[in-house]
Amino acid sequence: MNALVQRDGLFFQKFSSTPFPRDARGRGHIQDRKHDGPWIFFHPNGQVESRYAFKEGKPDGPWVLFNPNGNTIPERSGTYRNGALVD
Repeated sequence: MNALVQRDGLFFQKFSSTPFPRDARGRGHIQDRKHDGPWIFFHPNGQVESRYAFKEGKPDGPWVLFNPNGNTIPERSGTYRNGALVD
């Protein structure tokens, strides 16, 4: 994510005019073949779909869901603890 910049709700590689990633579902860290740490997922149009935190492959921490129209106000949000939704 450090190599990306955000413009108008879309992510771009620095010095690029093409939204990133058009064909990738999400970006984040994988450790021992499991999601770990913060992850960001994208709609097919390149807009941010959701943000999650993972610990050892399970959702753990806050999550936020956005709709594909580019609105930066969350559509839904909540918190996970050890893979279970707590609110």
